[in-house]
Amino acid sequence: MKIKKLFISTVLACSMTASILFTNMGISYNTIVYADEKNTQQEPINIAKRSTAEIKQYIKNHPANISDSVTYAETPNTENPYNIGMLSNETLQSGINILNHVRYIAGLSDVTLNNDYNKTAQAAAVVVAADTTSILSHFPKQPSDMSDDIYQLGAKGASSSNIAWGSWSGYTLNDSIVNGWMDDGDPGNIDRLGHRRWILNPSMGATGFGVAVKSKAPNTGTYLAMYSFDRSNKTANECGVSWPAQTMPVEYFGTNFPWSISFGVSISENTTVKLTNNKTGKVWNFSKNSSDGDFYISNDGYGQIGCVIFRPSDNLSYKSGDSYSVEISNLGNSTIKNETSYNVNFFSLEDNDNTCANDTSIPHTYGNWEVVKTATCLETGLEHRVCSVCGKEETKTIPLLSHTYGEWVTIKEPTQTENGSRQRTCTVCGHIETQVLYPQGGEKYGDVNGDGEVNASDAVILKKYLAQMDVFCDKKLADMNHDGDITSSDAVILLKHLAGYNNLG
Repeated sequence: MKIKKLFISTVLACSMTASILFTNMGISYNTIVYADEKNTQQEPINIAKRSTAEIKQYIKNHPANISDSVTYAETPNTENPYNIGMLSNETLQSGINILNHVRYIAGLSDVTLNNDYNKTAQAAAVVVAADTTSILSHFPKQPSDMSDDIYQLGAKGASSSNIAWGSWSGYTLNDSIVNGWMDDGDPGNIDRLGHRRWILNPSMGATGFGVAVKSKAPNTGTYLAMYSFDRSNKTANECGVSWPAQTMPVEYFGTNFPWSISFGVSISENTTVKLTNNKTGKVWNFSKNSSDGDFYISNDGYGQIGCVIFRPSDNLSYKSGDSYSVEISNLGNSTIKNETSYNVNFFSLEDNDNTCANDTSIPHTYGNWEVVKTATCLETGLEHRVCSVCGKEETKTIPLLSHTYGEWVTIKEPTQTENGSRQRTCTVCGHIETQVLYPQGGEKYGDVNGDGEVNASDAVILKKYLAQMDVFCDKKLADMNHDGDITSSDAVILLKHLAGYNNLG
């Protein structure tokens, strides 16, 4: 009889606040503060964007396959006489490589193996497997014939690790990482995606793995553990960690996987999401009141807090070339901007390597323009876009903005013999603009900027005005032919005057 393969995983939350030191099973962890406490609002997304070429090269330099089998330096035993055992160096290295594939794709730094964490996770796998009262528990019961030393180490590991069970003996550690913990879309986990968020925790600096196979009923199969509560990367400041990542290999994101992004600060339950297929135009909307699929907000302490979780109801699968945009609104935290957006471009690791990275005849695949520096009336701005394939950056200048003037203030009224003047001040930079006020009947036609002179500056202003640019233009003095309209005919008359061909009335 064919046995159906089952997979179960559970995760323990580590809830933290800025003023509390959390202690679990004798191990202490300091809280990471993710957002600047200043009044200035931060960008919600601050994460490295990998290109297709960079991801392919990283995976090539850190070889590991999802199907890599589990081997042992010392075989564990999940029944009396119990033995914690030890994974082989090959399995440990493959596991850390595949874990770092995930983190690199997401824009995070690598983590390393820690021998103590390996021992703790390995003990967890054995103790969880030996507990006959539950298939999978972060708080396993101690078998009566198990020593206190083994149980206490395993219980410590179970309470601080991602744990999982597969009903077959050949279940691999790497498969559990990519298609188990990084999926997390089953009914018991989708509302928080705890396993995924521990793996994508920016402040994680090290981890350890454990695997044990149980061959005696009940609940035979493979038990796995990954130590999750490490926060040794004290310099981590990434926020807006998303899965799928902005450049995403389809091999690491399966059919009907939920989407998520964590901001590192608590966010409002009124947050909304709009997901758009950039090729077909199909849109899915998500909110607490109405959603085109699953939708959750999780501010619990699984890795990075402030997580938005959404999954279209269409049981979507993804292929190379698929592209989606995500727009998120009403984040509701004063430390970050209230709205943000990003694109997700899918590719395959098997795609042809002849790309814009090594063939100049292939056009770049640029994302949307993003503002790097906002323009003002004092300084030009800057925006850039990045090729999702090779990482090439393209920049362009944002022109100076027009001044933001207040109301005109009369400085001197005109008389029958003298001109008057008025001024207005830019509320941004303080620039003062002065305009001549002519006596009734003494107007100087062509002086469209009102500075008392008729020169090339007036011609430039008139040209900009006709191009519907935001400039001040005295419409009365710009009406050179006195027909009541400002047209190109008036510009021609002004230019002829400046060239010495006519006189202005």
